[in-house]
Amino acid sequence: MSIEQEIRQYLAKRFQCDPVVDVQIYGDVVDVRGTMPNTHAHGRFCAGSLDEIENAMRRESLAEVALEA
Repeated sequence: MSIEQEIRQYLAKRFQCDPVVDVQIYGDVVDVRGTMPNTHAHGRFCAGSLDEIENAMRRESLAEVALEA
């Protein structure tokens, strides 16, 4: 799976949306149409840059591994 596909899957899970239709990547900026996790507001959001999202994915992955240990 490419990093772009992984990012789409991660954001789809986080924002409760479709990874193909609702996650749009424009160069280095990622927009998501979905539900905000903490406020449950529905709309279109700038999820951040590809680097920021990739770093967040890594942090969450490391936290999950630490909890399992």
